[in-house]
Amino acid sequence: MKQARALARAHVRALTTTTTTAAAAAAAAGVAAAAPPARKPRSVVLEVERKFRSAAAAQLRLNSGKPAFDPFSYRGAHRFHDTYYDDGDWGGPTAAGGTLVAAGVWLRCRDQRWQAKVRLGGDFNRSEFEELDDVPAIGRLVQRLRGRAPMQTETEMLMPPFGLRPTASFATVRETWSVGGRTAATSASASTSTSTSTDPDDDNDDAAKHPAFEIVLDTTDFGHVVGEIELVRMLERGADGEEDEQEEGEEGEEEESLVARRHVALRQMNARLDAFMERHAWAFPPGKPVGKLSAYFEWKAKEGTLPLASSSEEQER
Repeated sequence: MKQARALARAHVRALTTTTTTAAAAAAAAGVAAAAPPARKPRSVVLEVERKFRSAAAAQLRLNSGKPAFDPFSYRGAHRFHDTYYDDGDWGGPTAAGGTLVAAGVWLRCRDQRWQAKVRLGGDFNRSEFEELDDVPAIGRLVQRLRGRAPMQTETEMLMPPFGLRPTASFATVRETWSVGGRTAATSASASTSTSTSTDPDDDNDDAAKHPAFEIVLDTTDFGHVVGEIELVRMLERGADGEEDEQEEGEEGEEEESLVARRHVALRQMNARLDAFMERHAWAFPPGKPVGKLSAYFEWKAKEGTLPLASSSEEQER
């Protein structure tokens, strides 16, 4: 399992240096594609998140705890439908899941939009992810993890559903709040910062360096409620066109730099999130939360349509 997860992470790193626009167009047309020219995406999306129990939901909705969130902005509620895909039975008696989940990859189709979340570190409660929403890139990731199945064409591997089958499907109503921004610690740090700062993005604007936290409460159509707080950050590669004239050696150096910047950014994001949750502990009750996928399989098992998984938290995204 560790080897599979390392392979998934390595593949995501490779995706930061090459995209597949030409291959996608060719696959959609049903023809073979020539090797596309190397082209790097403009940014990398990083996300750190923490799940929490919903015991303080009433206080959260009213922002009635001490200290209160400031700022505190309710962004409304919306409904979406998720279908997760893999090549194994996530809810089976061994809860071994499929090839993707074993590699720390969660693939879903949310309201007709394909998304893959690749775990970079952490565990069920404390997670670090890199997100992919480019269909050809997701197809390449699946192909690298699974290989090509017998009688399966290249096009079938690279286009949804990537030779996979649904493993879970449910709807969620999500309430969302945007809270905070800087924590007290980051504000104090900024006021005393000097030109020797180790932040690799000190030249970026303040909003990019200290984005707001997003808190959500999810209520599924089978009655489960769970909360999540997350922090998302975009790492910019550079100005448009800068990469076009780079030599191979320069690309390698840039990739090493991006990996180093990602490591620093994730460390900073985790520190900010931990400090923020500690300061507003009233909103994040102690205890082990149950994620939506774990709750889904438990619900299906009680309904008699699925054997109860023995270690369902390993399946959570």
